[in-house]
Amino acid sequence: MKRLLGMGEKQMTMEDAVKAKNGNQLAEMVQEKLGDKAEALKLLQDTLAALSGEAPVVLEADALVAGPGLGQEIAKLWVSGGAPKGRFEITVTEEGLRAQGASKTFQFQWTDVLHFLKLPKWEHSRKAGAAAKSYWLVLVLEQAFSLGKQQHQCLVLNANGVKAPEKRPVLAEGRDTARQQRCAQALENEPSTAEATILSRLLAACLGRKALEPESSACSVEAVPAWADLDEGHIYPLSVGLCFLPKPAIFVPGEDMLQAEAGPRRGPRGGDLILHRVQSKQVKFQQISAGDMNALLSYISALASQYHPSEARADDQNLEDDEDDSDFEDEVVGTTNPPAKRRAVTRSQTSGKAAGVTPVLVQDLPAPSRGKAEKEEDSDADDLGEGEESDIEDVE
Repeated sequence: MKRLLGMGEKQMTMEDAVKAKNGNQLAEMVQEKLGDKAEALKLLQDTLAALSGEAPVVLEADALVAGPGLGQEIAKLWVSGGAPKGRFEITVTEEGLRAQGASKTFQFQWTDVLHFLKLPKWEHSRKAGAAAKSYWLVLVLEQAFSLGKQQHQCLVLNANGVKAPEKRPVLAEGRDTARQQRCAQALENEPSTAEATILSRLLAACLGRKALEPESSACSVEAVPAWADLDEGHIYPLSVGLCFLPKPAIFVPGEDMLQAEAGPRRGPRGGDLILHRVQSKQVKFQQISAGDMNALLSYISALASQYHPSEARADDQNLEDDEDDSDFEDEVVGTTNPPAKRRAVTRSQTSGKAAGVTPVLVQDLPAPSRGKAEKEEDSDADDLGEGEESDIEDVE
């Protein structure tokens, strides 16, 4: 086998690929040596049968080209992945994208991309809206792709906002389609153009739409430091939904937001934000400061009410019912139940536009008790005759 392939030093690597049944990686190594696709495919099948010790894996011929069902190649680019992590050679085609890493391969079609995001990485000295030194370029997918045992809802790329890419994208021959022509125009730039600009232009040309960036009209904060599970990152509140980066890359669309609440504060590091969703289980973000918490709650309430106005009205009605019930319970003599507690957060408490409005949050506070003066006023109101009017009704 070593003599046949002429790659004695890489024999162990190829055996590992065979045992792992990683056909794409092995196909690339063999094709690079032999060049002929048909001959490489036959050699692969024979090699798998000889080394796997099990039934041979049948490889399709498309494993040796850009990818099945993705159409004609348009360009190649080399990027650093934030999620999944690693260096990737990306083949941009007429119908989609294929990424090849050292041991990772995945692909998807352009029609699977819901949103294209260009998000600035956190910098303490940078003001919101100003150009950043580096960016996250995010492709949010309708269906998550599998990579090993992990599911990825987003493809997250690192992009330098100042320097040109180390290896510029390369266009394939041919300018037959509108997408190919748009990509060619996107790459007609000066060599010094920043990597983030080049990649965002190219991906926008493939998708036919520009990248979405944070807007002050959507939320009063551009990015919020937070934790998800055991990973540190930032929450980006956008006009189309909420995104957490870099890993696990989470995107919650606006139509899937139901309501949010502030969990108990955990010392000086901040509290938890619990986001309830319509179609999926709730998402929890930890260690959010009080100021950022108010801004996020207001943003989520405003965005969710756009998609679920009936739910917002129901929350208002439920809050009124809760207040009535708490007053009634206080009047019961001899009760041993503790005072009723108000809900942590509802949309009625965070109503208003996302920007410029900071709601007053009530969390685990007892309902106000009725004092002696209030009870006397109630008894006076009950003594009014049918023809008499209350002073309360005259005050507007």
